[in-house]
Amino acid sequence: MPFWGADKKVSFQLGDGRMHSLIVHIPAGIEEGQSIRLKGQGETDRLRKGDYTFKYISFPARESSAKGSDLYMKTMVPFTTAVLGGGEDSDAGP
Repeated sequence: MPFWGADKKVSFQLGDGRMHSLIVHIPAGIEEGQSIRLKGQGETDRLRKGDYTFKYISFPARESSAKGSDLYMKTMVPFTTAVLGGGEDSDAGP
């Protein structure tokens, strides 16, 4: 499910047991299952730093569902708004 993009702090455990944190930019338009590679941000061997690769998995709000790149959400709309037109706010944004 695409979205607007964000910078998120990701924490994980290294092979030697230490915890490590990185700020990961999740680009707008990324879809479920796509990977994000952080070149040169991985663990160091004798000569160089490796890369970290993350797989993007989204967790939509309980009230919403995704079908392809569309987000669906059930909400109550007053009859007059439905007939005459208007807008409704939702909490589905970033």
